[in-house]
Amino acid sequence: MTVSKIDPKFVSELVSGICHDFGAPTRHVLQFSQLLSKELGSSDIDEKQKRWLGFLIDSGSQIGAMLSSLAKLNTLTSVMNESSIDQIDLKELFNNAFSYCESIHTHDSGIELTVSGDWPVIEGVSEHWIVLFRSIISNAMIFNPKDSSHIIKIHTNLVTVDGHISFMIEDNGIGVTADQREVICRPFKRFHPPDAYPGIGMGLTYCAYIAELNDARLSFEESSLGGLRVNYCYQYIASAG
Repeated sequence: MTVSKIDPKFVSELVSGICHDFGAPTRHVLQFSQLLSKELGSSDIDEKQKRWLGFLIDSGSQIGAMLSSLAKLNTLTSVMNESSIDQIDLKELFNNAFSYCESIHTHDSGIELTVSGDWPVIEGVSEHWIVLFRSIISNAMIFNPKDSSHIIKIHTNLVTVDGHISFMIEDNGIGVTADQREVICRPFKRFHPPDAYPGIGMGLTYCAYIAELNDARLSFEESSLGGLRVNYCYQYIASAG
């Protein structure tokens, strides 16, 4: 039996079609359920009706988030195919990503950030680095003990050796076990219930996919701070500018 090679363009178009065609009805169900819940009011519906409306709203939100994640994965591929190579100041991009994450992940006791190393200006796909930095930083800010006195500590270092970037970021969060590190990049993989920690389990999936697209190496280990350490090794081209 001869197996034909799948055309990446076909897969991309298929994913785009699924996200588009399923996205609209999902939004309609979600918006109608939210409107119905708001219009009826808690005093006009019994507990059973309220519970079922809650199921519709939660399920619609989850499906919408999953479709958005698939669309985002597709975008990571498309920007690579379009060869949108930019000059990237990695340290500036990291600082911008940190500020963005800090603005959406609040914490009572604050966050201590330590940045060290030699951060070059390179040629690369900026969208990949933005998603990579934001995903890893968000994880470091989210997965921490439920203790208002806990101060989040994030250490990062980047060095260049023989044309390779070795990027490391570690935190003092709750971390993951050795077994969990083996499956941490699986799509929609979660180790905690949604009411404990937000997200749908796609952050490190994006990172693994970016690593694959760029022939990079992504690995995980226990942090010296007690949480998770993420390592990313990438062969780079220095910017001529």
